[in-house]
Amino acid sequence: SEGCPNVVCEALACGRPVVSTTVGGIPALVNELCGILVPPADTERLAQALRDVLDKPWDSQTIARQFSRTWDDVGADTFKFCSGVLSASRA
Repeated sequence: SEGCPNVVCEALACGRPVVSTTVGGIPALVNELCGILVPPADTERLAQALRDVLDKPWDSQTIARQFSRTWDDVGADTFKFCSGVLSASRA
């Protein structure tokens, strides 16, 4: 039920490629540089994507660098979100 599952974010932050379906917010995170996306309920393409991701040489440092966030980043994003909610509630 997560729009952007933590497991996807954590895998990418650790430099690991992802195989997933094209649901929720996942397509905004996963591209050809960090994983493979398949349509939902397509078991044959999912099986092929799993084989492909294991066969491809991935650059784990590039993946991790693109998706890692510091605590300062998280704090700034949280502050921005909370500020937006407060501003909207005052309007």
